[in-house]
Amino acid sequence: MDVHCVRDRVGLNEDDALKLARLDWGFDISSGEATRKELRLLPSTVHHFDQLGRPRERALDWEKVQEELTRGAVKALPARGREVKYIEGTTVQFILNCSSTHLNSFIPHQLKLVPGTKYSSGPNGTPKITVESFLEFLRKRRVR
Repeated sequence: MDVHCVRDRVGLNEDDALKLARLDWGFDISSGEATRKELRLLPSTVHHFDQLGRPRERALDWEKVQEELTRGAVKALPARGREVKYIEGTTVQFILNCSSTHLNSFIPHQLKLVPGTKYSSGPNGTPKITVESFLEFLRKRRVR
């Protein structure tokens, strides 16, 4: 959930949202040239704050974060003799609340495609991003 949604939902400004992200789970998905953070918070982090008016006492375990981020989004394809789990680029855009241009700027250096697949603009052109690389991308971008 981006900072604007957080502000609209629970009334936190950007600085307070950043504090909440540091206490629980938030991610900076800004590109290398960005001067500002592109902060995203887990929906459950915002929901908890909305319900109780305070952050969780303890941040969620990484396993629970992975479940929340990928619930209902994972697909599988056979690739090189094994099954590779992936998330479609349009779904990643929805999860991160970002544009295809922003998402594509991270391919192939930080987000990896299922081997043997390609992406392009237009219908059926969405990238197939490995779950492993998506989760690693976010783990490395956790706001502390």
